[in-house]
Amino acid sequence: MDEKTDFEKTLTFTVEEKKWILEQLNEERRQKQIEKERRETLEAMKKERNKTQAHHSNIDDDVKKQILAKIDEERKEAQKAKEMARKRFYQKNIYTINGREYYRFEGLERIYYILTDDAKKITPTPNEFTIYYQGFEGFRPKKVFIYIKEYADKLFVSEDTQKTYFKEYALEEKR
Repeated sequence: MDEKTDFEKTLTFTVEEKKWILEQLNEERRQKQIEKERRETLEAMKKERNKTQAHHSNIDDDVKKQILAKIDEERKEAQKAKEMARKRFYQKNIYTINGREYYRFEGLERIYYILTDDAKKITPTPNEFTIYYQGFEGFRPKKVFIYIKEYADKLFVSEDTQKTYFKEYALEEKR
């Protein structure tokens, strides 16, 4: 028994071999541990995603209908505002005076004109604009406040810049 067989001789390792084997085993264990943590993380993320999807699918049909109704209402309001803007300036007479294009107001004391570019800049808040009238010395400017209401096809004009009393006036239409 004192004699070692070939099998026993091959099972004995040097210190460096033992160290290398232990490092390899330790590295395999670490890789398996990292892979296991990745799988667990992915499973946790899937579960969380499923929970949020289940939560979102539990929203009442009433809430969905309310949201859709609100969106539809906003769309209709925007469409109506766009239609009114088109109505305000579509099929209106355009006068070319001194090389510039003007719209003509109807119903004012005098015949007043506004530049087509200025007319398209009018907003729902009152702003100062220059309108023009024909005087003895030629085309004369006048400062006024003008604004629009989103659902009206007329312009609201205050002829006096000191007093802001607005009256609605339309632009002259083509005949």
